[in-house]
Amino acid sequence: LQVQSGEEQTIARAITPEFIGRLWDFNHRPENREIKKYSPGRRGEKQSTDWGGPRFRRALHLAYTLAYVCLLRVDEVLKIQSHDIEISKEDDNTLKVTLPFRKTNQFGHIQPFFLKKLPEEFKHLCPVRAYADWIKQTRINEGFIFRKMDSRDRYAADPSKHMVQ
Repeated sequence: LQVQSGEEQTIARAITPEFIGRLWDFNHRPENREIKKYSPGRRGEKQSTDWGGPRFRRALHLAYTLAYVCLLRVDEVLKIQSHDIEISKEDDNTLKVTLPFRKTNQFGHIQPFFLKKLPEEFKHLCPVRAYADWIKQTRINEGFIFRKMDSRDRYAADPSKHMVQ
């Protein structure tokens, strides 16, 4: 019905540098960035701008920057595991991302992505910065990088439970 009425499908909207920049700005506001102690709320109390917690927002930003820079599909991003990302031994400003599969290359021989830290003016698009922030916060060093998150903004302790679409 939305398409018939002239609206663009949500799934068809492209992720643009401007969108990622707005997400970065929103996520870096002090009230959205600081991880606070959990306090239960009531349903219906939240504002439309009060989605996810600081950990979820960090995960989302990392997922968007990886997908954007490497031209990855959502399912490819969400299945990245710790052993698929290496920090370069020669240069800690470079990540090596090796995907276990790609829809466009299902039979192996997938070349790794070497991602350099982007300049300050492109910090919102930089997966190296987003990965460093995510790992500093979560200390995830095994299993899936993007784990299931609970309503308290905590990721699953089980490294085999990844986020799903």
